[in-house]
Amino acid sequence: MIYLTLTFSSFLITLLVSLYLTKKPVALSIPTERGLHEKTTPTSGGLALFAGFMVGAIIMELVNYGFYSIQTLIIFSIITLIGFLDDKYSISKMIRFLTQIVLALLATTLYTDSWLILFLLVFFMVYFINAYNFMDGIDSLIIFQSIFSLIAFIILIIIADPAYLDSKDLNTFFLNFHPEILLIIILITFSFFNFTPAKLFLGNSGSYFLGMFLSYHIIFINYSFLDPENTININFITSFIVFTVILVDTIYVIIRRLVQSIISTFTKENKIIKKILVSSIQYITEAHCTHNYQQLTKKTHSHSRAVLFLMLYNILWCLPLAIISVKFSEYGVLCLSLSCIPYIIWCYINNAGVEIN
Repeated sequence: MIYLTLTFSSFLITLLVSLYLTKKPVALSIPTERGLHEKTTPTSGGLALFAGFMVGAIIMELVNYGFYSIQTLIIFSIITLIGFLDDKYSISKMIRFLTQIVLALLATTLYTDSWLILFLLVFFMVYFINAYNFMDGIDSLIIFQSIFSLIAFIILIIIADPAYLDSKDLNTFFLNFHPEILLIIILITFSFFNFTPAKLFLGNSGSYFLGMFLSYHIIFINYSFLDPENTININFITSFIVFTVILVDTIYVIIRRLVQSIISTFTKENKIIKKILVSSIQYITEAHCTHNYQQLTKKTHSHSRAVLFLMLYNILWCLPLAIISVKFSEYGVLCLSLSCIPYIIWCYINNAGVEIN
């Protein structure tokens, strides 16, 4: 059966590559004063995710059930390569940023003829990739956030169109959701290497790959929603609810650090506005340890507890709101507001974005 062959092959490749990377690291993560890890650890585990995913994609293509175009698979390959090169050689921010923009353009040009919408899609994809990278600062967080979001999308699609469950054939169900199921299996396999204390980090190769995959997935689902013949009532608002933790944490911290930097610069010395803005942008793009999830980790003295609290927020609060936004789309904005406001308050309580000298 297709799904057994696919799942076992992807599981095995992910497992073998992960084992190899723990024994013979291709890159190492060195502890810093701004990090939350205390020992040198093999990184760029995203190569294992990518290898497992590509094996699955190739198998599906061979049996004529390919979901992604060759162009899309090449985009996933390049973004993973850029992440790996950064893990190993620390390439410049400009090269990474420009590469992300070009790849986002290639990934989104098929969806619109409008320059404004294209700009917004590219902005969203580049922001999402970097947000995923920013949030990969403690063990297992990005892994479980990704698993949650993929399961959530399966649930939401079935709620939007119960016909996806009409067939009792497991093969048909798998074919309908094979991109999500494939990546869930790969992530679960990798999670055993990423539990605290992590034996292998995702690295930029992993956060870039997942950020690109999931942002592309969001755009694909939402543009399917715009198709008049499609019955799946899932829009960007619902997708944003699913990713509340990622989006709100990063946006809140960026804004608070920007404000803090501007106030600090004005206080210390009299600079012209241009220099203040340049200084502030440099400040918010520097490595730091003030995200809400990082503050939560410090308070609980545990990576696992922090991840547990965030996943409970996802499951008990964000997912029900996402379901409501699917069933009653007119309340989508209200549901998005309700998903964000408690997390914003949580960020404020934990002093997210504030560096105390």
